[in-house]
Amino acid sequence: MPPRASADFEGLLLALTERGIHFVIIGGVSAALQGVPAVTYDLDIVLDPESHNLDRAHELLAELEACYREHLPRRIEPVRSDLESAGAKLLQTKLGPLDVLGELGTGWRHADLAGRTERIELGEGFGVDVLTLAALIEVKEAVGREKDHAVLPLYRRALRERGDH
Repeated sequence: MPPRASADFEGLLLALTERGIHFVIIGGVSAALQGVPAVTYDLDIVLDPESHNLDRAHELLAELEACYREHLPRRIEPVRSDLESAGAKLLQTKLGPLDVLGELGTGWRHADLAGRTERIELGEGFGVDVLTLAALIEVKEAVGREKDHAVLPLYRRALRERGDH
């Protein structure tokens, strides 16, 4: 599978939701869905760690021919137990890059995101949970990488314009 430069966001989100996988979108896609004018190339999610949810996610990853990006062109596929770890799984799928995180840079896991998400409807019967802009800002500040600091002004401006400050 030749790597896709950017993710088919709609395809990935539909695949996840159609299989009943519970997740929260974080990162650039979450920001874009909330009005931030930024470009991103991968879909970042935090999975609900409930066993059946991870089973469904692992099955989907196999269908999507997922493998770890950092090892390409060698194909190392994620195993089910990988999805239980806190670390980031940086995957390449036939629908593009997908980053699956067990924990954010703040130490937040899926259960900690309750109250920090909002539901966005993308179509009839097709909604997703996204990390709020305020929470995204908190994560970017905590992680503190140069690329995180670069997007903070855009995130803060969008938050002010939404009146959510």
